[in-house]
Order: sequence, then C-alpha cells, then structure tokens
Amino acid sequence: MTDLGSATMPIRPPLSTLEKTTTLAAWFLAGGIFLSVGWMAMAPDDPLGAVSLLTRHHGGAMLAQAAALAVISAGIATLLIGRRLADVGAFSAAVGLACVSLRGDTAQYLLMFDAPAGAGSQRSVALSLAVEACAWWLVVFAAMLVSALVLRWCSPARPPVNSDHVDASPGDGAQRPAAADVPLIGTYLLREADPTPPAVGGKHTAVAAGIAILSFVVLSTGLSRRAVEHGQACFVVAAATFLACMVAQRLVPVRTSLWALLAVPVLALVGYGWSAVGAGSAGVPPTLPASCFLRVLPIQYAAVGAASVFATYWYMSPVPVGPAEGGGEAASQGRREGR
Repeated sequence: MTDLGSATMPIRPPLSTLEKTTTLAAWFLAGGIFLSVGWMAMAPDDPLGAVSLLTRHHGGAMLAQAAALAVISAGIATLLIGRRLADVGAFSAAVGLACVSLRGDTAQYLLMFDAPAGAGSQRSVALSLAVEACAWWLVVFAAMLVSALVLRWCSPARPPVNSDHVDASPGDGAQRPAAADVPLIGTYLLREADPTPPAVGGKHTAVAAGIAILSFVVLSTGLSRRAVEHGQACFVVAAATFLACMVAQRLVPVRTSLWALLAVPVLALVGYGWSAVGAGSAGVPPTLPASCFLRVLPIQYAAVGAASVFATYWYMSPVPVGPAEGGGEAASQGRREGR
C-alpha cells in the first residue's frame, strides 16, 4: 500500500476469534437463506434452466423477492458483526445471490434456448442480459444501503474519522461503509463529514472499470470453444474485479468501496454491449458464447463482482499492529504498509 493509499483508507479493526466465527456464521446464514427460501423464489421455470429473469414468466416478482431476501440477509449480518466489518451485510447478500446462481444451469442455457434463431439471438440476448445485470446490481446496492442504515441506527454515534489521521484504536469502528460516499445519504443519514470528492471517485471508477475489462479479457483467453462452467465464470469475474480494485486504489485512492462497486455494472454493460456488436462474427457454434462476456450470468456479474470488491477493500485496509505484536516502531511501520 502506498503512503497515499494508507492516508486515505481508514483502519480495519482486527477481529477476535469470536468475531470471526460470528462473521462466518452470518455468511453461512445468508447462503442458507438463499439456497432454501431464495431458491423457491428464484428457481427457473425449467428445472434445468439458469437463474435469470429471462427464464421466469414473472421476472419482476422474482427480482422483488430476491431484493427482499437480500435486504433481510444484509440486516441480519449487520446486526451480528456490522460494527466491526464495514459492508458485511451487503457482502452477505452478494454471497447469497452468488450461491443461488450455482443451483441453476450456466449462461450457456440461455444461448441454447434461443439457438434456432441464429446469430441474431445472441445479439438480442446480450442486450437483455445487460439490462438484467443492472437490475441485479441494484439489488446489491439496496442491500448496501440497508446495511449502512442498520449500522447507523444500532450503533452509537462516533466522531467522523479524519482522512489524514488513521491511527485509530482497533475497536472504534473506523472503517467507513460504502454508503458513506453516496451523495445526500452519506451526508445526511450517515452523517459522513468527509466523503470522497465525486471527481476523485469518478476517476477511481473509470480506472477500475478499465482494468476489470482488460483483466476479464486476458483471463478468458483460450475459453472461446470450451463449455461454460460456473466456477470458471465466477473466478474470472472475481479475479478481474480484485485486480481492478488493487490497481485503482493505488492510482486513485478513495475512502470507501463505493467507487469500485460502481465499476461492476460498467464491466457488465461494456461486456454485453461488445457481445451484441460482435455476435455472429466469431465463427463459433450458436450454442457457445460468441464473446467471453456472455459466459457469465447477469446475477454472477453483480453478486460475485460486488463480493470481490468488498473483500478486496477489506484486504487493502490497513490493520493496526499492537505493542505486543511488534512494538511502537513496528506498529507504525505496519500502519504505513497496510499490514
């Protein structure tokens, strides 16, 4: 971590063994909610279909039910451990959405379903999936807002953290939630006194989106004629967003993960848009994706991408080193290096 990044990103308080156990329990609970109740609400009409709004007759109702479950999961996780780990509620909701997507078929199902229509089908499917990806991202965004609001209502007020002073005690909850940088909401509801300037945040989003797109293409090299697999698709999205967050935070440091989170729908929109433009020109069978971006379901772009952003931000946040772990000088060095 550069000095600039360390001066901008707030402290991530270290978790005790009990707190780590509680955090894992919150994530398992979110996964259990989505794999049980969530599957009943989101299962495709075809038992062998993929989890998508396109595979349900009442896609709007499915999206509303998924949003309700995401908000509930986010609220529960925030109540359990939210004061110690920013955006843990939104992360839990994203994990739940990602888990339920694995119970259905891959994105290849959507292409096989419309294969008789020829190359034009992939073009129309890509445009529909672009809209769907934004819808699923809004579900994660809603969970992020609820997570921050629950934290605000259930936690005692604390003084705002000065971005130039990150030497906070492990228990003061110094880490900011992503919603703290949302205009109006961060200032008036969360009482954030020092949000990231929108101009800086916009640059961070642009850098993160560019790196994510480039990384996605590089990581997908050689997959054009292979069958689509869930693990493969999720790995590419997670790795691409991880690299994007790392590079963007070092080049254009910001105070919360909101700006990297905004790069997730940009990745999906650009990817599906490029797929629509190039559909039919790749010379592949109609049952295989004409573009590497079509190998990922919209719900996986939103859920896996968001979860990767939150996890990367936690990883990059500096953790204070106590005297028993290295003394005063070692502690100062640990803070500067983000250990």
